[in-house]
Amino acid sequence: MLVAVLDSAMARSIQHSVTVITGASSGIGRATARELARRGSALVLASRRPLLLSDVAGECHELGAQAIAVPLDVADEHGLTALAHKAVETFGHLDVWFNNAGVGVVGRLEDIPAEAVHRGVEINLLSCVYGARACLPHFKHQGHGVLINHACLLAEDTPEHMSLYVMAKWGVRGFGAALRQEVASSGIHVCTLLSGPVDSSFYEHAANFTHRTLEAPVRRLDPEAVAQAVVRCIEHPKPEVTVRGGAGTPGLSRHRVEPDPGALFEPAPDGRLAPIA
Repeated sequence: MLVAVLDSAMARSIQHSVTVITGASSGIGRATARELARRGSALVLASRRPLLLSDVAGECHELGAQAIAVPLDVADEHGLTALAHKAVETFGHLDVWFNNAGVGVVGRLEDIPAEAVHRGVEINLLSCVYGARACLPHFKHQGHGVLINHACLLAEDTPEHMSLYVMAKWGVRGFGAALRQEVASSGIHVCTLLSGPVDSSFYEHAANFTHRTLEAPVRRLDPEAVAQAVVRCIEHPKPEVTVRGGAGTPGLSRHRVEPDPGALFEPAPDGRLAPIA
């Protein structure tokens, strides 16, 4: 009976929560938005692709949730600060912040242009710092909140051609561990999400400086599996939550191509979402 009461209380905490998700226009962000919408969380959705983002907000509305779409670049700290204020102004409070946005950067370090190095670090690491700085004042004012930073299992590995991306993800993990100590006993939880390769457009949109065609891992996780892990982070916050199931790192074909910045500096093409059955 006690377990049932506790489980019910956790469900209510999501139902009445307000959640910010970056990188919400596709993949894990979209899957998480849909899952939290089913559970009644109000959603503030952010990404660089306004049409896709609007479609995700529409899906959340169809699932019975309140949702707003806010196009922005996560490398813009002022934009993320404004995003947090927008969430509070719109819904009255802010309970969960999911730093999910990221972009792949593949290539030997000496082959990656300096501007791509800086941009990759901004999007994959500093955006988590900016997001934390945006939400923590609101969490501290309320006395509660859950910050989830999305790293990946590459933070446990060192694959060839991905030194810059791996560095960023190790940084996300270390940042979460240190920040967790800063907010200890405050009612604020800092969680690091570590996932394997996911079935999404991540590899298609990665910046590729290898001069070879990039091949995605054969075994990849369903984004819904990672979304379920995010739910677990919210309901039962832990320092780290790992989602395994995919395997491998991006491979390189023999086909030679010109270097391609992918979605590093400009978002991938916008468009309309394909419906999920």
